[in-house]
Amino acid sequence: MTAREAGALEKPPASLLDRPLAYILADHDRHRRACEVLRRIAKGQPVSQACIGVLKSYLADDVARHHDDEDEVLFPALRRRALPEDELSEVLLRLERDHRESYAILQDILNFLDAAATDGDVAVTPTVAAVILRYTAREIRHLAIENAVVMSIAEVRLTRTDLAAMSRLMKLRRGLEP
Repeated sequence: MTAREAGALEKPPASLLDRPLAYILADHDRHRRACEVLRRIAKGQPVSQACIGVLKSYLADDVARHHDDEDEVLFPALRRRALPEDELSEVLLRLERDHRESYAILQDILNFLDAAATDGDVAVTPTVAAVILRYTAREIRHLAIENAVVMSIAEVRLTRTDLAAMSRLMKLRRGLEP
């Protein structure tokens, strides 16, 4: 992974928080790119220590923040606005469960990346590769549901007031608004 590729894992611009759905979609794209890097690691392809550092920071801090944005801000707003025919209730429950379940797997991956950063070598055992590939497959399916179903309904159902409140809460979570 080059410095340019590591830059692809950087946070979306803070100005995008004024458009919270666009910010969430940008974060989804970032997560997809992180999964691509993880797959490369699982296949034993070279990844620089600098890139491992960026990846670790993203996985350790930003994934949880993103899940909080969805679980505590987006999903509640959708629950208030969705119509029965949207059939969104079960989908949101599944996504929240996915978020919780991904943390255990993610912790194993972070432990591996910590060891890799210390050793200066990313030697992937078949067991570690399987964990990483299981995690990335789950996450890609998860993102597909969020993008195709949840974000599509959010675009239609959420009001300007909802979006303004989401923007404010997401900025507060990041320390950007008093």
